Amino acid sequence: MPGGVAGPYHRGVKRLMAWAAALPPRVQDLALALALTVVDVGSLVPYRSQIHPFWLAVLLVAAQSIPLIWRRRWPVAVLLVAGFPRILYDQLNLGYAPLPLANAIALYTVVERCSPLTRRIVLVLVIFGSTVSQLAPGHNQPYDAIVSALISLTAWLAAVLSRTRRAYIAEVEGRVARAEADRDTGAVRAAAAERTRMTRELHDVV
Repeated sequence: MPGGVAGPYHRGVKRLMAWAAALPPRVQDLALALALTVVDVGSLVPYRSQIHPFWLAVLLVAAQSIPLIWRRRWPVAVLLVAGFPRILYDQLNLGYAPLPLANAIALYTVVERCSPLTRRIVLVLVIFGSTVSQLAPGHNQPYDAIVSALISLTAWLAAVLSRTRRAYIAEVEGRVARAEADRDTGAVRAAAAERTRMTRELHDVV
């Protein structure tokens, strides 16, 4: 991309990302769920004549992404609700399934927000669900399992990085707050000591 075009393009992307980040979380999740639904359903359209029944495929694909609207409020429930349509889609062997991005985002939310015990239980459930899907008819190629595992692993690692970054920021902010408190305490003590000194000097003068 030429330099004259890249500059405005990157600035536009940054402004768009800043605008999106300023939206309320629920609005962000609503936009994400709707956009992913449109993309996933759109990816099925070219294969409409080969997917039977097509309406059921659309319904199951939409049922995977729509629950993301509530992913921050009920992360575990959303992961389970979004995962069941995916497993059913594979069991029915409808074919041409979109990438499980909605399930990956739901997994990311659980790992990023829930307790260690919940994360362990969810890991077992995800492995079980993925195994059931991969054993379904139509998943005869090894790359199916590899792609599915890579997507889940990427979501998991991204969530761990996000948790680590958030903990680091909280720790730094805590240190800054403690340093400011210590500085304020020191200033108060210094002022008290100065007042005491001036009182003594005044007493000596008197």
